[in-house]
Amino acid sequence: SQGVQVPLGAGPEASVLYIEDNASNIRLMRHIAEALGGLELHVAEHPVEGLEMAASLKPDVILLDINLPGMDGFQVKARLEANPATRQIPVIAISANVLAETMTRGQSSGFHGYLTKPISIGALVSAIQEVTAPSHAGDALTA
Repeated sequence: SQGVQVPLGAGPEASVLYIEDNASNIRLMRHIAEALGGLELHVAEHPVEGLEMAASLKPDVILLDINLPGMDGFQVKARLEANPATRQIPVIAISANVLAETMTRGQSSGFHGYLTKPISIGALVSAIQEVTAPSHAGDALTA
């Protein structure tokens, strides 16, 4: 399997809030955002900061690490849903945990996507495009 070649500037145009406490993961995401060109990336390193930024920025999509200090991703998701200002924002979960039960819990918790670490750029782009596409119907034709 070949590595995903990211054409410069060909990525989705979206404002993204990344809630993640791991510095190397944040660095990686910044690199990906720069390579894609169309992503406006905002980073929150703490869950509470993430909730505040989500409400003030109203990003197109939130990338949410499940394993956060103090409040896990499921709790953060519940708080986002409890706030009318952030309820409509699609949330993509990111986790190193690929256990089936976590995946199922992720789906039942209303996440719009679920990515596992190490993050595949192709999967990330697809997930963001799916939630930010105007049609939102998830056409099978947009391959």
